[in-house]
Amino acid sequence: KVRQIDPNTYFGKGKLQELALYLADNPSDFVFVNTTLTPQQSRNLEMVFNNAVAAADARDRREEGRAVPKGKGLPSVEVVDRNRLVLDIFHLRADSPQAKCQVGLARLEYLKSRLTLGSKARLRETLKVLHEHVGPFKEVTGFKNDVDVQHHYEATPFQTERVLLRIAEGRLKKMLEIEKRTKKLHRTNREGVPTIGIVGYTNAGKTSLMNRLTDRSE
Repeated sequence: KVRQIDPNTYFGKGKLQELALYLADNPSDFVFVNTTLTPQQSRNLEMVFNNAVAAADARDRREEGRAVPKGKGLPSVEVVDRNRLVLDIFHLRADSPQAKCQVGLARLEYLKSRLTLGSKARLRETLKVLHEHVGPFKEVTGFKNDVDVQHHYEATPFQTERVLLRIAEGRLKKMLEIEKRTKKLHRTNREGVPTIGIVGYTNAGKTSLMNRLTDRSE
């Protein structure tokens, strides 16, 4: 339990050093933190952990007389907080079109505030989401959905990515509105038909109860 939250790294100096030393001896691709982190805290933690991994690798190479492999970089450590983990789980479990739109909007909103210099892992995640909702894009200047996307000579960092995030957000909002209208139409057609809902926690037996009530063997 963290007694006092550090606004820059969440963890105190002693715990942060302990985690960095552990990662230096046990390099990992991900570090999961069971709380909500600010963009600054995530960025600072990634910087500390990546520096620790790089320093340990440099020490080992000096002791063993190894050179840095050409074309190979050190594995980057990505810090994942509870919000990000929940969003990723919802993204994997979303089945209906409306659920996919809602999760997509939530993921875009989460990523918008986390596009910062030095956050390569998070930039890759953002580009992955953009590929899902906007499609592959090339570094050319042109129009896309009535938005002039300037891919060269950006005035501010991640200008292109932010424009594409807004395009993806607009698309998802339109799709969500269509799904809501469709749902409303279906509800109107089902007026007078009794509806029963089964609510419970995960693994509480909702499916088993439904199968028993409907005499379904599967």
